[in-house]
Formats: sequence, structure tokens, C-alpha cells
Amino acid sequence: MMMMIDDDDDDDDDDDDDDDDDDDDDDDDSDEEEEEEEEEEEEEEEEEEEEEEEEEEEEKEEEEEEKEGEEEGEDHLHSI
Repeated sequence: MMMMIDDDDDDDDDDDDDDDDDDDDDDDDSDEEEEEEEEEEEEEEEEEEEEEEEEEEEEKEEEEEEKEGEEEGEDHLHSI
């Protein structure tokens, strides 16, 4: 009869282990979701940085064009 009790104890232990495994799986899913969210945030930040860089480049180009236009205007005045 003691063997039956031992068997029951073993079964309970196995059940507990299974529950723990399920919890671990949930944690893994949560970790994966967190990683995905972090990756998405990083991608968004990179996109924002790229947009800012593009805007800065456009501003520089506009400034250069304005300077060139002014220089051409000055050259024209000097030739007169």
C-alpha cells in the first residue's frame, strides 16, 4: 500500500512540473513579445533619425542654393 502513496506523490510532482513548464512557456511568450516591441521601437527610432537626417540634408541643400543664387547675383552686379 505504501507504493500506491508513493505513486500518487510522484504523479503530483509530475503535475507540478507540468504547471511550471506552462508558466515558463508563458514567460517565454512574454519575453518574445517584449523583444518584438523593443525591436519595433528601435526601428521607429531609426526611421525618425533617418527622416531628421534627410530634413537636415534638404535644409543644407536649400541654403547652398540660396548662397549660390546670391553669389551669382553679386557676380552679375560686378560685371555691370
